Amino acid sequence: MKLIKKIAAIMFAFMMVFSLSTNAKAVETTGQITINNAINGQTYKVYRILDLDGYEADTPSTDSDTGIYSYKPNGNWVNFLKDKTAKGGFDYIEIDENDYARWKGDDNDSRRAEFAKRALAWAKEHANDADTSTKIDSVKSLPASGNTVEFTGLDLGYYLVDSSVGALCSLTTTNPTISVNEKNEKPVLEKRVNTFAGMYNYCSNNDLVKYTTANYGDIVHFTITIKNLKGAENLVLKDTMDEGLDLYRYNNNFTVSMNLVNKDKVDEGIDPNDTTNIIRMTENNDYTLTTTKVENKDSFNISFKEEGYKKIESNPNYILRISYSAVVNKNANINNTNTAELTYGDNNTTQDQAYVGSLNIPVLKYTEHGGTVTNLPDAQFGLYKEQTCKNVLKFTKDTTTNSYNYDTKGDVTTTLTSDENGKIQINGLAKGTYYLKEIKAPKEYNLLKNPIKVTIEPVVDASKKITSEKITVEKNGTTDEVNEVKVLNNTGKLLPSTGGMGTTLIYLIGGALVLGSGIVLANKKRAKAK
Repeated sequence: MKLIKKIAAIMFAFMMVFSLSTNAKAVETTGQITINNAINGQTYKVYRILDLDGYEADTPSTDSDTGIYSYKPNGNWVNFLKDKTAKGGFDYIEIDENDYARWKGDDNDSRRAEFAKRALAWAKEHANDADTSTKIDSVKSLPASGNTVEFTGLDLGYYLVDSSVGALCSLTTTNPTISVNEKNEKPVLEKRVNTFAGMYNYCSNNDLVKYTTANYGDIVHFTITIKNLKGAENLVLKDTMDEGLDLYRYNNNFTVSMNLVNKDKVDEGIDPNDTTNIIRMTENNDYTLTTTKVENKDSFNISFKEEGYKKIESNPNYILRISYSAVVNKNANINNTNTAELTYGDNNTTQDQAYVGSLNIPVLKYTEHGGTVTNLPDAQFGLYKEQTCKNVLKFTKDTTTNSYNYDTKGDVTTTLTSDENGKIQINGLAKGTYYLKEIKAPKEYNLLKNPIKVTIEPVVDASKKITSEKITVEKNGTTDEVNEVKVLNNTGKLLPSTGGMGTTLIYLIGGALVLGSGIVLANKKRAKAK
């Protein structure tokens, strides 16, 4: 009997242990957040807005989680949650008299996204507060070195994930592992010269080119295109020009044209009256614009405002186009770089360039005699765009460099004169064909009958940066590529005598015979008269 009781006791104890082991659930104390499709180089941060204070299980014998979770504000986030302004979270989460937090109002994707955006803005605004009672620190911060970022060892609670747009997730005892899919892409920035008739954002993509050439004084239009803007935050655009370009100001006022454009329409261009495919963004309402000049280089900054972000978020199928104009000045050279740089997220940057070149025509006036080359000063030329040479181009002479700069204003001249070295340096021209006509030859030299046809064009590298210029000259039906236009002049004197002394003697004897014949004829007439 005693043996039977012992066996029964052992079996009962075993059944109790088995029953407990099958009904009890493990309680997690830490959690993990994994970000998939992470943008390489982007820094991700997680913030614990609420602490998980307690969990009361409902029916722990079931597989479903129907328990009740209790949350309380984490640290200084209470300031955000109690803020009733448009910056705070009061409209989304309420704090009761016992300091417990609960969601209020509709629980949908739109309101959660709004709350996340406000929370992110609050975190960034208070990240560097000197006052420890208001400062907000991220729980963890990790840079993406691939497509996945994992935050491990996190205390359970309600988290905000800064993945550009922001995401909200709860780490609980029954759900301690969360995956967040990065829905955004790295912004793509393109800087182009706009060859359309004006700085219009509804032009075709074919009107946007990487480089162009221009005369001094010409107005050049630029367009910046930004793609992949979904979820973008902290956008700041900076545009900087070389010394050869100045921001164009109408009535001393610099402006930009900014529009959201349907990305499915930009290849063909958009009707400017089609407001369904082009959405205007306005200064001060959607963005702020400031200009600066440092080391003789013009630049401007654009910072986006809340209304601008709302328009961007509301139109995910649109790209952003920003257009403005610049003036080519006399400091322009063969290549003038215009750089656009976009800062986004946590000080991530991307940039692109467009190029404007002003080309030159170097001229050498010379003569050659007996194998000796002599450079000729004081030869005068005019430069024309048409073969008939009716409309002469205008220039300003730079006496410091002995060069002529293309100019349509100011104290201009139409006469290009070779210096003491026979040189004329013509600067500031757009690519094309020109005609160089001599209008006055040096003293005692012949004037050239026909103009010289000169063609100049840029040479670019793989990135479309202008590296040099190509000059071709056409004379007497022959075309040659040259480094400078060489203009040969022949003397305007009588042709020199040829032959030896014998020829001279013949001339002298002939003259003497003619003279003698005249004397004989005169004497005969006198004799007859007598």
